[in-house]
Amino acid sequence: MGDEGSTLSSAFPAGYQIPTIQNLPPGSSNYQQLLALIEEIGRDIRPSYTGNKVCAERLKRSLIHARHLLKECVVDADNDRKKGNEASAKALAQFAQTVKAAQAATAAGSSKSSQ
Repeated sequence: MGDEGSTLSSAFPAGYQIPTIQNLPPGSSNYQQLLALIEEIGRDIRPSYTGNKVCAERLKRSLIHARHLLKECVVDADNDRKKGNEASAKALAQFAQTVKAAQAATAAGSSKSSQ
């Protein structure tokens, strides 16, 4: 298994780093993983056009992984939107109560001053 890394790195031009999304810090969001994977895919496109089979295979695997991450990102975005709507509804209800209390205080203050 240790020899695979050396054979892979010899298949690329000097100075080319083999990109991996495993280098992301733990707890990275799906969105950050997807961005890193898109960057990785961009590096594999040109070598796959020149017939590099290693890059072509990695590109296929990366596209499958990207599809999966994209689905997770859509689910995350929907969940965030729902949470945001719930939070907005709570904030709006609190604001409405504050306005009603202010109106009641104003009405009570104006009725006292007219007496």
